[in-house]
Amino acid sequence: MGLNQKIGDGKRAELLAAEWLMGQGCYVFRPITEQSPIDLIALTQDGRFLYFDVKKLAYRTKGTVIARKLTDKQRKIGVRLLYVDLETRNCALYPHQLTCHDDRHATRLSGKPVTISSLLLPESERTN
Repeated sequence: MGLNQKIGDGKRAELLAAEWLMGQGCYVFRPITEQSPIDLIALTQDGRFLYFDVKKLAYRTKGTVIARKLTDKQRKIGVRLLYVDLETRNCALYPHQLTCHDDRHATRLSGKPVTISSLLLPESERTN
């Protein structure tokens, strides 16, 4: 009896996201319950908590990226979607940061790697 591929990919995405967050200087925590609106909690160096729902970057059969949505409960508590490309091991807040129409593995961030500071918007710029 082997590991379900979808579950295995999800766990791998969570581990890669945790590794990326730790590489950005964050402490990373996981809820003890499997069915939680939060996959990872990051404590930044300046003492801010960030809540993430980690998603494996996925494509439709036409090649377009599948964008996920937060539940009402997740939006209410401030959860953010964190996408992980299992092939490149890159993480980003939005799937288009990991892909573009010319090269599936290119970034649309002017070649700059995504950092935890790029995820931290000033309070006045946050939207639901």
